[in-house]
Amino acid sequence: MSLFVWATLASLATGILSLAGGIVLLYRKRLKQSTLRCLVSFAAGAMLAAAFIDILPEAFERGDARSISAYILVGIVIFFLAEKFLLWHHHSHEHSVEETKPVGTLVILGDTMHNFLDGITIGLTFLVSVPLGIITTMAIIFHEIPQEIGDFAILLDAGFTKTRVFFYNLLSSFATLVGAWLALFFSGVFENAIPQLIALAAGSFIYISAADLIPEIHRESNTKNIRYQTLALVLGVIVIWLAVGLAE
Repeated sequence: MSLFVWATLASLATGILSLAGGIVLLYRKRLKQSTLRCLVSFAAGAMLAAAFIDILPEAFERGDARSISAYILVGIVIFFLAEKFLLWHHHSHEHSVEETKPVGTLVILGDTMHNFLDGITIGLTFLVSVPLGIITTMAIIFHEIPQEIGDFAILLDAGFTKTRVFFYNLLSSFATLVGAWLALFFSGVFENAIPQLIALAAGSFIYISAADLIPEIHRESNTKNIRYQTLALVLGVIVIWLAVGLAE
């Protein structure tokens, strides 16, 4: 098979298998609010772990520390401005039929950026060799599954219907395919820009988890639920940590 076919199949497999865990949530007829909040806590831990254990070390290995730090800050500022715009838009359309929290849209944007970077990584590794591309694809799938479960939970908690959650995540997963194709055809351009793109993605994850998810967790007043949510956040960190370790 050609490299184009290999990269296409790998990208599709990454998108489909990564969504599998989240789809299980959609088939649950009823989800207790406390359970959903625990999953949001899990997502917060997973996103922080993905940023600090997986994405940032990769960025600092590839680029200058000062430049990478600047792009992380740029990523945080961009998502701050995006949320401000979404809040303004939300308040100017207060009588809309379906009320959703801005954090849901931010998660979709951040996940799409991350999927795009995963696709670039898949495409570039297949250019090196097919076995390396397959191993990289398996590693990406392994640590994407728990993160996608958290993303589904955030969107459900943000007020999105199950149909919209599935549709938006499906669209987001196609960014992997686009990234892989662009990497194959414009490898030189994207190889040079990868450190900066990775830093922007890390900034988005840090902003969403620290500015939106963790403050939401702090609103809980029930002592029992606080314990469960704290454990869920720590579990999110541990799962991603182990997944990244095994992938390496």
